[in-house]
Amino acid sequence: MPPHLPVLTTARLTIRPFALADLDAIHRILDVELADADLGSEGAGTLEQRREWLEWSIANYAQLERLYQPPYGDRAVASRARAS
Repeated sequence: MPPHLPVLTTARLTIRPFALADLDAIHRILDVELADADLGSEGAGTLEQRREWLEWSIANYAQLERLYQPPYGDRAVASRARAS
């Protein structure tokens, strides 16, 4: 069975794989709010660049499973209070 990282839920947080619905939030956080931060990357991107990254990140989950690789990759950390 390929390695799989389950969704982790605590009283306050949910840690889960990214979904396409996360695009606006992740663009706002990484490309708007942290636009001037030195994150060791090329800096802020456009919404379309962030969409490409997000689609790649989501596809990466399945490809790593198919290769029987550990489930490395970025995850969404969401407050359960905001999700309710």
